[in-house]
Amino acid sequence: MNFLLKVWRQANPEVKGELFDYEAKDISSHTSFLETLDIVNEHLTVGGEEPIAFDSDCREGIWGTCSFTVAVCPAGIPGSVMAKMFREYTAASAVEAGGE
Repeated sequence: MNFLLKVWRQANPEVKGELFDYEAKDISSHTSFLETLDIVNEHLTVGGEEPIAFDSDCREGIWGTCSFTVAVCPAGIPGSVMAKMFREYTAASAVEAGGE
């Protein structure tokens, strides 16, 4: 599957931030959102760009610390529900973007 991630980037509070688009290509349907970010970050660092930063507590299951939203749903809902919503949303988004 292919995804278009819209990521807010802001160097610090004094600098104006903006949304950047990042493509995640050939992502398995079994890949989690954080694993997808790892894949995107690998490509960014190989290309000499700054990786997408996020709080490590996301990986520790401390809900809400990262402020991620997927399909406009904040972190903090059960993982099984989020996974189902993510699959459904991303499948629809991939079709709209011309993906599989």
